[in-house]
Amino acid sequence: MSARLLLVGIFATIVMVVGGLSEVCLAEEGASSVTQRFMNNPDLPVIVRGDYFKAIQVAYHDFSTVLARRARDANSSDNANRDSALRLSKIENYDIHVEQAPSSYTVWFRPTMRDTVDVVMGGGATYTVDRNTFSITKKVLSK
Repeated sequence: MSARLLLVGIFATIVMVVGGLSEVCLAEEGASSVTQRFMNNPDLPVIVRGDYFKAIQVAYHDFSTVLARRARDANSSDNANRDSALRLSKIENYDIHVEQAPSSYTVWFRPTMRDTVDVVMGGGATYTVDRNTFSITKKVLSK
């Protein structure tokens, strides 16, 4: 496993040096390749760094209130999309993505792409968490 990570690191360095890519492009490509690896085998074990876990916890503390509201809304008698609303009220129906920047972490909660029967566009959230204080500095909820 560590040899594979070393090769990925070397490849990323070569791409950056040879291609002259900006950090934004490299981050987008990195996110894309991470998503692709995940989709190829979503049941592989993961390792989460402690600081990433803490950033996820901070974001989830807020996002859990969104999930609770969605659960209440799903159970209202006038909800025509009850099944979808119930699915979007449970954290296990989301994939979580974390990235770091020099002064912050970005945590995304996205409806899972693993369930190809019930593909959902929207319904997620993006949080920016300060790296020093672990407080939320920005929150964007998608519809």
